[in-house]
Amino acid sequence: MLGWHAFAVAAAVSAPVLFGLLIDSVSADGQWGRIVTLFLVLCGVLVVRTLLSVASQDASWRFGEDVFAQLRDEVVEGVVRLPLRVTERAERGEVLARTSNDVDAVSEGVRVGVPEVLVGVFTVVFTAATSFVLDWRVAIASVVGLPILVLSTRWYVRRSQPAYEAELRSHARFNGSVLETATASRTLGLLGTGHRLLRRIDSRAGEVRAAERVTLGLQSRWFPVVQLGYYLPFAVVATWGGWLAVQGEVSVGTVVAIALNVQLIVDPLDDLLYWSDQLQLAWAAFRRMSGVSRPVSASCDDDRVVPRAEASGCAIRCASVSFSYDDGPPAVSAIDLDIAPGEHVTMFGASGAGKTTLGLLLAGALEPDTGRIEASGETRGAAVRMMVSQDPHAFTGTLRDNLTLAAGAASDEELLGALAVAGAPTDLEGLDSELGPTSIDPVHLQRIALARVVLRDPDIVVLDESTSHLSVGESRILDRDMAAVFRGRTVVTIAHRLSAAFDADRVLIMEHGRVSEIGTPRELLDSGGLFADLHEQWTHRPEEGHHER
Repeated sequence: MLGWHAFAVAAAVSAPVLFGLLIDSVSADGQWGRIVTLFLVLCGVLVVRTLLSVASQDASWRFGEDVFAQLRDEVVEGVVRLPLRVTERAERGEVLARTSNDVDAVSEGVRVGVPEVLVGVFTVVFTAATSFVLDWRVAIASVVGLPILVLSTRWYVRRSQPAYEAELRSHARFNGSVLETATASRTLGLLGTGHRLLRRIDSRAGEVRAAERVTLGLQSRWFPVVQLGYYLPFAVVATWGGWLAVQGEVSVGTVVAIALNVQLIVDPLDDLLYWSDQLQLAWAAFRRMSGVSRPVSASCDDDRVVPRAEASGCAIRCASVSFSYDDGPPAVSAIDLDIAPGEHVTMFGASGAGKTTLGLLLAGALEPDTGRIEASGETRGAAVRMMVSQDPHAFTGTLRDNLTLAAGAASDEELLGALAVAGAPTDLEGLDSELGPTSIDPVHLQRIALARVVLRDPDIVVLDESTSHLSVGESRILDRDMAAVFRGRTVVTIAHRLSAAFDADRVLIMEHGRVSEIGTPRELLDSGGLFADLHEQWTHRPEEGHHER
């Protein structure tokens, strides 16, 4: 890209020199052979310049698209690999802006801005060098605008960078408000509270407007001064060079060539300064993205499907584990828990008791604030941990795309086998069917999520009410199908149906972020605690309990 632009600018700069020689030939001896030769060479240079400009532009766009694709992939991958606690703390608009608006700003700067800056730099350097070679006395007048450009640009750059960063933050907050309001529009309509968030959108739109007024105000003061720096040199060169030509110190063709050189750099210099401004925006966007686009190591990044004969699972040991969200009250506190390899533990508790938080900690999605969690056993190296939530996600794409997220190298036979085990059998044609976040029913979506578990083949799996959308009958069928998959694996199930307790080796009851009861189902029934009370209530609900039994 650099080479193509350098050749294109060199061809452009040679045109004024040839034109000056042509003027001197006409005014001096008028030899038609020399005039025609210079004219044909000038036409050829213009043709070559056009071709080189096309080639350089093509190289720039190809380079920019490559950078755009790579940068977008790195940023999205970086966001996905960030700790769950970090992404949940950020507003939706921040994540959305850094993976869309900010990437667009950087890619536009690389695709268009960088080539324009290169053209401006090359043009200024080549034309200045050519002018001084022709006659330094005339060329010295062309630098009269340089102090104006340097000082005004320095003043602008110092103020524009923080202004552009503030503008990007305001856009992110505005996008987040719009997204959250649109997502919850039905709920807001039912509650009659939509006007509150609409006022919030108006307020954040005002923040965007105020931030953009700052950057536009800086530009409105900078641009007029820059224009003076562009056109003042041409007037000085024409006046000074004309006086020297009248005195016989230089030829008219030399003055014309230098004046054309000065005029030639106006547009590239204008682009150079314009894009130096836009690159401030791109640099601000890049700084926002750089924190998430750096690769982060992960312990479960193996795309292979590794068959195992008889798994031994992993032991899990929690020692004084506590965790809080954003300096709030502890979601879980002082958890001491030992889970044996291959053991199946089912957790129960009221809403807010800390079940999901403990599940996220056991799955490795969250790191404890205090204490430690250790996973050990005869595994394939580092323990592979996986969690299936009660609301799994279907990405836009095919069924095959959604399954290979768990195992990129899985064959069609392995994908079909995993779906069959999860109770969602299909054929090869079904693997290429399109899915979407709203085009699939919750029951089938949970089966797809469980098929991912089959493909990933984890040592430890946490199921957070993963069958909550299934009927009791469907849940029992799926539990039976998955029993063979989970045999030998360490499984922690967060459940709301009490029937799930009797499929577990031990039952764990959570209250107020702590473990209040733990033991086998029979031990807890005999102890007369909370689990026994829940079981008593369950068995006296014939419309549910009798059906489940």
